[in-house]
Amino acid sequence: MKEKKLGINKYILLSVLVLFIISLIGVTSVLARYIDTNKASSSIYAEDFIFVCNYEDGKTYHVYYDETKITTSIRNYIGAYRNESDITGTITVNKLDSLGTATLVVKDNFTLSKDLNDHQEIESNIGALVAGEKYQLVVETTVPYKKVIKAELVVMTPEAASYYSITDKGTYVELEINIGAVIPTDDIRINFGALIPDTTNEYMSSWTATSGYGIIEKEDLTANSTIILIFLETMTVEYSNITNANLTDTISINVM
Repeated sequence: MKEKKLGINKYILLSVLVLFIISLIGVTSVLARYIDTNKASSSIYAEDFIFVCNYEDGKTYHVYYDETKITTSIRNYIGAYRNESDITGTITVNKLDSLGTATLVVKDNFTLSKDLNDHQEIESNIGALVAGEKYQLVVETTVPYKKVIKAELVVMTPEAASYYSITDKGTYVELEINIGAVIPTDDIRINFGALIPDTTNEYMSSWTATSGYGIIEKEDLTANSTIILIFLETMTVEYSNITNANLTDTISINVM
């Protein structure tokens, strides 16, 4: 009888082991998909790496001929989430000739501290700009992960219009507002619905998730500037992407 009882226990143990292995495979698969999804983002990749920049890889931005420097905005947090380690890297500005050949203009180093919500405005001095010139800006992190963002900068005349873009990043939505030489005469209302505004951003510090909208007052707008606003997603839905739409006094972030 003892041998029979021992045999039954062996089968039970084997069954539990098989179920445990199957469960472990399932959890590992879900985790792998989560990390892979975050790697697809231009601002966040890998579960513990948070890096936000006002430039996006592969996009073209406009600067104005009366500027003498390029400002790059970087930070190590989104909302209440902050990167767990220091982030170090470089910001490089290259001038492009008619063939697209890059010549180094200036290179700056940066470090974002893990001990605080670190938001830095890096000013790259490039001298006098001429309308029609093109530059390449390269933001590269080296620690704790290597990430490269390359954007093209086109020098424009002051008459360039104001515009905005909306991009669904998967876990959050990014709204980019570009103010031209003429500052809008009205406040800008942002309708964001069920999204959660990043209240660590100075423009959204008083906004609430329950209101569904926020206001950027005209007095807070600056000519020839770019504003980046981030909204965290709460639902598994896709939001409509908009590229370089003419700026109006109302911007709505809509579900597709």
